[in-house]
This record gives sequence, C-alpha cells and structure tokens, in this order.
Amino acid sequence: MTWIFKATTDGRGGFVELYAVDPDNLSDWSRALPLRGVGVSLAGVYKGKDAELLLKYVPRHFVTPKRINAFKDLFWVEGKMLVISERFREIIKAHDPGIHHIWPIQVMSKKGVAYPDALYGFVPAVHAAAISETEGDVHITEPSTAPPTKLFPQGVHTRRSTRLRPSWIAAVHPDKVPSQNIWWDHGLTRNYLLLSDVLHDAIVAADLKVIPMKKTTVARCLRS
Repeated sequence: MTWIFKATTDGRGGFVELYAVDPDNLSDWSRALPLRGVGVSLAGVYKGKDAELLLKYVPRHFVTPKRINAFKDLFWVEGKMLVISERFREIIKAHDPGIHHIWPIQVMSKKGVAYPDALYGFVPAVHAAAISETEGDVHITEPSTAPPTKLFPQGVHTRRSTRLRPSWIAAVHPDKVPSQNIWWDHGLTRNYLLLSDVLHDAIVAADLKVIPMKKTTVARCLRS
C-alpha cells in the first residue's frame, strides 16, 4: 500500500534549524524574492499549492545557528522545504527519474564556514488527493462564527478544516494513489507527504536516516 512521513516540529519529526541566506552577506534570502507581498507562501510553493516552483528563485545557501554533527538523509527546514542527501537523491533518481525538483544547496555555520556534505533541496512534483476524510484518525473543524467584538466588528469566521491527529493513522483510497513513488497529498486541508511501498522498502534497505514513516490503511468507503 502506501506510507506517510510523520513530519513534526519536534526533534523526532525531521525538522532541522536551517535558514536560507544571501551567500554574500548571510542576510535573509527571502527579502529579495518577487513573491513577497502577493499572498504566496513559500511553504505553499514547496508543496505545489500556491504557485509554480521556479528554480530561479529557490534558496541555495543556508546557515545553521548551532553545530550539526551529521545530517540525516531526509529532513525539512524553514518554509517546509525538504532537504535530501546524495544517497536519498540516488534512490529518487532510480525510482522516479526526471520527475521531481532537486537542486544542490550549501549549508554554512553562522560564521560562514561551509559544511562538506552534499545536500539537495527537494520538492516532489507529483500531487494527489488520496487520503480519506471519513476514515483514519482525522480531526475535523467545522465552520463557525464568533460574535463581533470591538477589535473584530465583523466577527471571526473559521472555515472547515481537516487534518490528522498525532496518531498519524491515515486511510488512503487506492484508486487515487499516483503511479509515482512520492507525492504531496491534498486529500485533507493540511498537506501530507506520502510514499509507495517500493520507495519505503528501498529507503529501509539502504538504511537511510529519514523522517519517521507509518504505514497507511486502505479506505473502504467510496469517495464522495
């Protein structure tokens, strides 16, 4: 079937504190982006949600505020951007050749000293909506309106949202699973990164250090 990456902000969920910078002065790289002020989030771009990814504008230099002894083979940094090692890149090339966005990046210490590790920015270019809203451990927030206040005279409106609870139990519709081996899934309001059995097994066989993975279940109800 399929697996899901359990990406979380704690130390177990693959987050590494790296910040994209201008390589000349180590200032915030995003200040020079043409996307600023137009309602497009970097996280949305990296997940294929808000706008097309333009490799001309992707970050290529990062600074870490503290010493990192060893980088894992798959992790994520600010803006929800994924980073992979050379070993992970080779596995992606073998299973989904020529499909995804991959480009070399350089990580530096806060003093500007470069790490020797070969690392790459990684944006899966495949999208699907296979996760079921009605099965699995899904938390649903229904639309609501809070009464007007002096600060918000029109009231506060919330939209319906769906996301997985911390159990990470997801049910997936097999007929909605793409033929490629890794993809962003938009079946719920929050996007999730899924992978095939084939890619999971290749990662395990290569003993890669990645974001924790959990096997999904098969959704039985027909998709509405």
